[in-house]
Amino acid sequence: MADNNIKCPVCGKVGIPDFHSEDVKCPCCGSDLSIYRKIDAISEDGNGLNIWKPISAVAIIAAAVLGVLLLTNKPQVSTSDMAEIAQLKDSISILNEQISQKSSVNTQYALDYKYVVRKRDSYWSISKKFYGVGTRAEEIAQNNGRTLDTPLHIGDTLKIK
Repeated sequence: MADNNIKCPVCGKVGIPDFHSEDVKCPCCGSDLSIYRKIDAISEDGNGLNIWKPISAVAIIAAAVLGVLLLTNKPQVSTSDMAEIAQLKDSISILNEQISQKSSVNTQYALDYKYVVRKRDSYWSISKKFYGVGTRAEEIAQNNGRTLDTPLHIGDTLKIK
């Protein structure tokens, strides 16, 4: 018998038979609602065990314990790991020092450097190769008595300053 106030707990369809008093299958979603009648039977005060309170308490305690474990569980670092970390930090500082020395090298050391032009070279690519930017291409051409319009030939020798 359908009561206009009974609502399916799965799909929300109103006007289904009373699943609290009989085994019902929802005509809308097809869900078997007999489990809800059985839950109601064991959770009613006086007629059975109120199972939801202990289940809720256990779930809350388990969540709290898990939270504490996750928040307080710090990874253990061994002495050998600490030594390796210190060695890596030293290596990084040495490399950083070498990089800073290399970038501050004066161009006077490159005064006598001669570059032999290869296939597909241009003033731009040579500038990029030696200075890290192609914008010093005109400087390379001028230092060799040329202009950017002067063609480069394989085997030409250029002074890089």
